[in-house]
Amino acid sequence: MEKVTNKFEFKIAGDSEQPAIWFKLQEREVFIYPLGLYGLLWQCNEKTYFAPGITAELQIFSDEVYGVYYDDSCGTCKIEHDKQAFIDSAIMALNDLCKYTIKNRTCFYPDFTVKTAESLLTGIENLRIPNNYNQIFYDEICHEEFSFKFVEAYSCDTAYEIRIGRQIYPSFLSDWTTDFNQLRNEMESFVLYPFFEKHKIHLHFEDSPTILMLQTRSLFPQNTRHPEVIKITVLSDTFSKLAPVFGWCSPRKIIRSLYMELLHVFTIEPEDFDDRFETWDNFRLKSYNQLQSCIIENYINEIDNQEQVFFARNRVLHSVEEMQEDFKQLETSLKPW
Repeated sequence: MEKVTNKFEFKIAGDSEQPAIWFKLQEREVFIYPLGLYGLLWQCNEKTYFAPGITAELQIFSDEVYGVYYDDSCGTCKIEHDKQAFIDSAIMALNDLCKYTIKNRTCFYPDFTVKTAESLLTGIENLRIPNNYNQIFYDEICHEEFSFKFVEAYSCDTAYEIRIGRQIYPSFLSDWTTDFNQLRNEMESFVLYPFFEKHKIHLHFEDSPTILMLQTRSLFPQNTRHPEVIKITVLSDTFSKLAPVFGWCSPRKIIRSLYMELLHVFTIEPEDFDDRFETWDNFRLKSYNQLQSCIIENYINEIDNQEQVFFARNRVLHSVEEMQEDFKQLETSLKPW
């Protein structure tokens, strides 16, 4: 397979009146979805929408990039790209698009807003592309801090922020579409089977969830000198105009931050709660009991469940006072970060 040196270009082409990201695919030039291109650079071996009618999948090695392009009209083609030219031109084109959008307050892509551009610029600064995605070394990734935090007391749609390093993703958690049993099960699934598959945690805003995708990857060298890290992807809900967020973070800190903040929000007295269907005390106690998990608590406290003959799945609390005391004891029992 002959290596191709075609590049991404931010320019006016075709019938467009504004510049877009263009790429020559075989004998024709197509405009590229910017968030699709950004996702491809972060998510090697993941099929992603790349251009109108085209999905793509990349394999990044030491000296080349293999692209597999699935075209609805022309079938599938495989291209071996010059690695440096491919990656450098992709990053430059994304940067040019973001700066153009911020300056002109508009661009070729109707859903690509100034907020999208600003969040994407931050993400590009944090982008780390390993030399070979089949063998990723610790010094090729950027280990970042993760936090999940509610920014207000619980309500119908409760505002929260996810932070991965300098990247911030804000959204809301809706009471009528959030299943706290499901949330607990999703966190427990990752705790019990971290290498099984990609794990998804759904944080529902109305009927459109923000999805946290957790993926355990083998990193080299494999020894105890390095901290435990996994790849996390935050896929935005349909209401958000922000770019997806990617990062490498501690899995225990991810689960601990999510779990503790979800429990904590029910120990706080809100100024207003829609109690047309049930009282706040009944709702918070029920939700806390649905979320509480000894499996998760052992994990974030680094207690190996395999060494125990039997352990309870959860504790059932019968009053708000008992719930609040339970949370205080849990906070006290946790190891420092």
